[in-house]
Amino acid sequence: MKNKFKKYGIWFFLSFIWLFVLLFLVDLITKLLCQAYISEGTQIYLIPNFLYVTLTYNTGMAWGMFSGETGRIILTVVSWLASAIIIAVYVWKFKKLNKFWKAMLAMLLAGTFGNLIDRTFYPKGVIDWIGFQFGSYFFPVFNLADSYLVVAIIIIVIYLIVEWIKEYLEEKKKAPKEMKAASENKGHKKAILSQEEISKLEKKLEEEKVSKELEINDEENKEESNGQ
Repeated sequence: MKNKFKKYGIWFFLSFIWLFVLLFLVDLITKLLCQAYISEGTQIYLIPNFLYVTLTYNTGMAWGMFSGETGRIILTVVSWLASAIIIAVYVWKFKKLNKFWKAMLAMLLAGTFGNLIDRTFYPKGVIDWIGFQFGSYFFPVFNLADSYLVVAIIIIVIYLIVEWIKEYLEEKKKAPKEMKAASENKGHKKAILSQEEISKLEKKLEEEKVSKELEINDEENKEESNGQ
């Protein structure tokens, strides 16, 4: 029994399903706390003139894009589709995915699912509560689910760039070796052909030598016959 629990525990940990559950619950709990203890539109500064906590509802995306009821419906459908695609990829490619991609898919799903719940069950839209102020400029208020999506995308982009650079450097290292190997093979091939040509030439010379000897013998025989 202990071995089974250990086996399933290791599988659960390496699957990164726990990461999705943890991130999703943190996002959900922080939104519920903000709704319970902060009045809509109130700003509570954690760092003066920089970081504050508030409560706003957004039917669209950042900077007011796709706002309104129609935008909320469209984004809800998109969120459902995105969640379904992420889950499908995770399930179908589970055995082929490495730890990095499992973690990133878990983070992406937590972000997508977190906002999906808001868009589906809150007519007002997504609950946003994290705000930043830069001088007189106020950055669009967001939530942890948004942060998960942004951070995951940035990490994935960096990862792909690093992998591309590694592949490029490996190919660059392989190129001289492949050229050297090709040159050696070519030289070896030339050597073999040259040897064959030499053999043919020697054989031809041998045949010509024998032919000349036969001609000389014929001439000598003819002279002896005429002398007699």
